[in-house]
Amino acid sequence: MADAFVEAGAVVYIAGRTSNIESLS
Repeated sequence: MADAFVEAGAVVYIAGRTSNIESLS
């Protein structure tokens, strides 16, 4: 359960960073 939560958080975190990078460029 915890591992799945961490994985989901990582995916959301990476997706958020990607969106921020796309917005800046």
